[in-house]
Amino acid sequence: MSCYNQSCMKILIVGCGYLGTALGVRLAEAGAEVWGIRRDWSAGEKNAGAPGLNRIRKIEADLLRPESLEKLPTVDFAVLCQAPGREGDSYERTYYKGTRNLIEAMKKSAACFILVSSTRVYSTKDGSWVDEDTDPSTGGEVNENSRWLLETEDWALRNSSCMVFRLGGIYGPGRNRLASTAKSRAPRSGYVNRIHVEDAVSGIRLLMDKGKPGEIYLGVDDCPSADAEAGAPVLGKRCSNQKIKRLGLSLKYPTYKEGYSALLKIEGAR
Repeated sequence: MSCYNQSCMKILIVGCGYLGTALGVRLAEAGAEVWGIRRDWSAGEKNAGAPGLNRIRKIEADLLRPESLEKLPTVDFAVLCQAPGREGDSYERTYYKGTRNLIEAMKKSAACFILVSSTRVYSTKDGSWVDEDTDPSTGGEVNENSRWLLETEDWALRNSSCMVFRLGGIYGPGRNRLASTAKSRAPRSGYVNRIHVEDAVSGIRLLMDKGKPGEIYLGVDDCPSADAEAGAPVLGKRCSNQKIKRLGLSLKYPTYKEGYSALLKIEGAR
């Protein structure tokens, strides 16, 4: 894995959930000055006691309340990795409205934005490969949630200095539902595109170092996989990571086999 020189950077993490917390801690450990936004830092979530969380300067703000965003710090990067987290949240509110409010509030205080999106924007269902140039509507009409993700990406790319990072399903310590599925060998009819949380963090740090504003990048491992019954067609899509690998990403967990093996070792040690 490359070592990114971000020790002098000022970075705002918007949405300190599973990925945002891991990213903030790694950046702070590297010497960056890191702020993190959550609606309520006192909420007893799983990552509330994450090691190194005290390195993140905590800000309580609500992206749907622009008045709470008036005194955010001036930073080199703002990384938007919010997700619906409570009853009443929707993709329209969480992503589209929240992202617009945040970018409008920070137009003069953030050099660049990284918007974490999802590979679920693709409607491809025939098992073919997709990449950053693939029309998301290829294969059928996108669903409501995907439409709002795409609307958010489009607005952010047109109205700010922004990169979009479309991630596959994130797994890792404390989030091993995909590993449990693998152990049970439950058959699936569609491809699953994954990325380990450590590799997702490395991808975001690489974009800070070498990414190009205005571009979209896919963040997945090397091996989309599916367990289908013998003779059954495998549906869904296979996401390509070649663009970000050409940029320089070296995956610590290139396939689910390495990632799940590491998780099983952690579980076995408990």
